[in-house]
Amino acid sequence: MTGIYDDTLNSTPYPYSSTGVPLNLVVAYNTFLDLIRGCIGGGGVKANDVGGIVHFRGLDWDMDPLRDLIIRVEYTRDWRVVARGVTYTLLLGRTPPIASRLRQILLSSGPPPTLDQLANKFTTSYLTFCTPKAVLVIEKDLQTATIHTSDKFLAFTNHEASMESWDPERLVNDSIQRKECVANLFPKQRAVRVTVDTVRGWLRTYPLRNEMTHFSCIMDPSAEGGGLLWVEACEEG
Repeated sequence: MTGIYDDTLNSTPYPYSSTGVPLNLVVAYNTFLDLIRGCIGGGGVKANDVGGIVHFRGLDWDMDPLRDLIIRVEYTRDWRVVARGVTYTLLLGRTPPIASRLRQILLSSGPPPTLDQLANKFTTSYLTFCTPKAVLVIEKDLQTATIHTSDKFLAFTNHEASMESWDPERLVNDSIQRKECVANLFPKQRAVRVTVDTVRGWLRTYPLRNEMTHFSCIMDPSAEGGGLLWVEACEEG
């Protein structure tokens, strides 16, 4: 564990050299986190006060020391912010295949891909993308591929939609309950307005917010540079 994905990335300056942490330990740390990372998921919903889709998500992890490593990051190209995010410090974000592909898309100088194009860009993956007009969820494993889209509301958690017919005692039961929770919070009546404050309330509702939640956030895909409308870190317990 002495390097990153490919020779090009290995030849770039080591971004955490000033911390005094050896590169091999950072690579080992990233490998460990990739194996155990969890996420409550999120989705996208049309917010009346924004005028389009907002992307919402949260992250659960039974590793309290990582709470002190949460950071907000900005990706820049030609001194202009092209994307923003919430992550953990010392995450390289350069390991194949998904992180590298996302980085290429974010930092590409060309026009952003459409949702249809994104649906065909990835191999095995579980990803959510939002534009101001629609939400896309990609579920791909080695044998099957399922694409979900909506122009109003779409939620996901830690399971594939096909698993929802499984025995409720299966391990995905908690994930299904979280998805049902946010689906039930979404108003079925068209006259009911959904705003950013509405979505913030969803993310603070149990079990979407629980003792293992590290942070929650709401993003506006219509904002230049991927606007982070709201981010909230959660205290231990």
